Amino acid sequence: MSEQIFSNIEPIDDSEINTEPEKKEEVVSHDNNDKPKKEEIKSNKYTDIKLLVESRYGRSRVFMAKSPSGTVILKALKEKYANDAQSKSFLKSEFDITNMLDSRYIRKALAYENVEGLGQCIVFEYINGKTLWEHVRLGTVSERQVKNILIEICDALTYMHRNGVIHCDLRPENIIITEDCHVKIIDIGLPETEYETNKEILVKEMEFIAPELIKGEEGDARSDVYSVGKIMEFMCARNIMKDSIEVATPCTQYSKEQRYESAAELKSALTTGGSPKKLVVVILVLLLLAAIGFGLFKVFSKKMENEDRMREEAAFAAAITEMKNNIPMLCEKYSIKDMTEPLRVDWAEDSMRLAQKVNSLDLTQEMKDKEIQALQEVGNAIYQSRKNNFDKMLLAEYDKAQDSVAMNLKKNIPNPTPEQVNQNANTWFNTFVKGNDQK
Repeated sequence: MSEQIFSNIEPIDDSEINTEPEKKEEVVSHDNNDKPKKEEIKSNKYTDIKLLVESRYGRSRVFMAKSPSGTVILKALKEKYANDAQSKSFLKSEFDITNMLDSRYIRKALAYENVEGLGQCIVFEYINGKTLWEHVRLGTVSERQVKNILIEICDALTYMHRNGVIHCDLRPENIIITEDCHVKIIDIGLPETEYETNKEILVKEMEFIAPELIKGEEGDARSDVYSVGKIMEFMCARNIMKDSIEVATPCTQYSKEQRYESAAELKSALTTGGSPKKLVVVILVLLLLAAIGFGLFKVFSKKMENEDRMREEAAFAAAITEMKNNIPMLCEKYSIKDMTEPLRVDWAEDSMRLAQKVNSLDLTQEMKDKEIQALQEVGNAIYQSRKNNFDKMLLAEYDKAQDSVAMNLKKNIPNPTPEQVNQNANTWFNTFVKGNDQK
């Protein structure tokens, strides 16, 4: 897995200014006076294609459509960007980022394909629900439900951050609440808008974006923590939640160093009503001030601190080694059983278990970076093991395949190189196996 940090900073439509935010595609209005304008688009695979939203200053437009397997969401480029290489690259990157994530709290990207009349599209799962913004506006969630929603958002962000993905545009409009009151985070991708087109829109959108991102600096997990804090303030201001403002305040500090270090720490603060770590820090500071009068205190304190740090570093190194020693067992546990399985799997439960011993230590920022890198190495090893097993299974199935697609591929290249065999096997799988599954 690449260690690149992905972000999604996309300005909202100017209709949001002083009115309402842009409606997300999963939330279909039942008001006949508010239906999106229907476009007549014909496709061999999709029917009843309806335009839901078109970003005025962005490059994309979103449709709802019927497929053989049910309702889906299609995200395509506007016509004027359909042949623009950079725009197509943005769209493909959004699919790649979302497709590698597999969590029940994140909307799934089902496919990336060409659709007649629309061009290249991301096919997303359809989610029956409302955005968090709509629920807050209508007052249709209780304070207890909001707390559960925030905890699920923290779980989703913890999973994303362990996989090297930072959302960077988390706001109430990008969070869908399902009918059974669970979270689905959407719009994970890359920036697609030229911000210079409308400064007023950019200022409006900055409400939930961390200061360092606005300044063009690199974001990290604490940037998403800032956004969650702003969402909490947004709900507190509308009396949806009343007792969590003290938890939101550390999230929205201007300096990253003064915020919660991770979504997991924010979740802990939500469940305990505050940050125990910050209380411990206050107590330690008071004890240090009380002991300042002893002349030798600083000397002994420094020596003890060095010894403690050495013990912490040794314990950390041992915990990281133990974490990596689990790779063979995890590769076996998550081994692929069927070629139709996704290559990426949700191993969050095991990753949290592996990180538990490490997180019990007093970590420096350097240690935290090494922990994330080690977890990414384990995740990459699981993915590569599944990929290798898939390739072996695929070659074996292709070698004995007698269907017309396989026979034509074999006939066209009598003496293929190993690379050509792999390419033909993948072509056969995508054309014959996946095609039959979809039927």
